[in-house]
Amino acid sequence: MTEPNIDAWKFHPFDTIPDPLTAEAVVGFRLVFRIHGELVIRDGSGFFAGSWAQAIVTARHNILVPSDVDPDSMKLFVKMQTEHGEKIFRAWGAAYPTADKRSMDCGIIMLQDAVATLNGLRPVAQAPQESAFKATISGYPSASEHDITNAAVDGTLLHYGTLGVPGWSGGPVVGAGGVVGIHIANGLGVVLPMATLNACVRALN
Repeated sequence: MTEPNIDAWKFHPFDTIPDPLTAEAVVGFRLVFRIHGELVIRDGSGFFAGSWAQAIVTARHNILVPSDVDPDSMKLFVKMQTEHGEKIFRAWGAAYPTADKRSMDCGIIMLQDAVATLNGLRPVAQAPQESAFKATISGYPSASEHDITNAAVDGTLLHYGTLGVPGWSGGPVVGAGGVVGIHIANGLGVVLPMATLNACVRALN
C-alpha cells in the first residue's frame, strides 16, 4: 500500500498533563485561527482508541487548516471529562492526509503526554461486512450515545440512518468488537483507516 501524504503542524508552548489523569475516552476540542484577519472557530469531537493514550482520532475536516492561515494565530484546545470535572489542555500538534478524499476524512490530534487512565476505551475492530449491523455513535460530551441498527459498509464508508448531534463530528462509531469508524456527518461515517492514522502519528513523532 502506498504511504499517504500527510500534512502536520505543531504548537508551542504546550500544556503538560498532570499524572495521573483519568479521563473519558471521548473528548471535545476547539480549533481557533485567523485567515485574512478573520477569526475562525471550529468545534468537534474525537476519541482515544486502541493502545494510543496520547493521540486523539478525529475527522480531517475538523482540523483542516488553509495554507494561508496566520500560523501565530492557531490554537487547538482539547476538552476532557475527568474525575474532577472538565479539564482543558492545549494540544501539541495535529496531522491529517493531504488528499481531500471522503474515504480519508480522518486525522490525529497529539497531546504532549499520555493520559494515564482512559474510561470507556474500546479496542479497534474491523467493520462488519454484513448488509446491516448494530453500532453506536457518540461525541462530546459523551453522556449519551445514539444507537444504529442498520449500519452498512460501502467500501471505505459507513452508512446509517441515525442523525448525529452538532459537535459530534469526529466521534467514534462503535460496533460489537470495538471502534469501527469515525462519524463525519449525518448518517455517514468512514471506516477506521488505521494505516493512514498510523502515518499521521509518525508524522508528529
